[in-house]
Amino acid sequence: MADDHSYPARDYDYTIPGVPYSRWGVTLIRLAESDLELVRNWRNSPEIRDYMVYREYITEEMQRRWFASINNRNNFYSVIHYDGQAIGLSHTKNVDWTTMTGEGGMMIWSKAHQNSNVPFLAALLGTDWMFSQLGMSAIIGRVLRTNKRALRYDRALGYVFEPPDPSSDVLIGKLTPESYERATAGIRVVLTRESAP
Repeated sequence: MADDHSYPARDYDYTIPGVPYSRWGVTLIRLAESDLELVRNWRNSPEIRDYMVYREYITEEMQRRWFASINNRNNFYSVIHYDGQAIGLSHTKNVDWTTMTGEGGMMIWSKAHQNSNVPFLAALLGTDWMFSQLGMSAIIGRVLRTNKRALRYDRALGYVFEPPDPSSDVLIGKLTPESYERATAGIRVVLTRESAP
């Protein structure tokens, strides 16, 4: 990876490929070249593609070019693992180190986990790292207005969405550390209680 930026001090280097970051039974591992076909095949499946902002078919060559463009210190793509199984992909991309903002997103291809609390736990894990370790000031989310599940998760995390643009099928939301802490305070109490020895 190109070393585009000196990171703020942090207690975990999530930027190293193959190094897991885990909590609540969920593990994030930075996307590697060996993951590309798994991700591409799921990303092209109708049950995933139909809910994405970009909905064109992705070829192997397109996937390789995309990976070359995001495999750097300004993009954080991770495969989500749960119970030893790869179940999805999360990201914060296009980080602007001047404004400390980036664009977040996630896809869960495991049908067994799509309507469970696991995607929310994965979102908590990645968002905690972005705010507490990298010191991000905001994460932007772009969601199809028809993707009710994603909108429900994002609002539960604390995203505040702009008024809809009638000419667009995409809603734009913003998550700040303050809105995130307010929205997730209750679930954190439960998670802390459940993980206590």
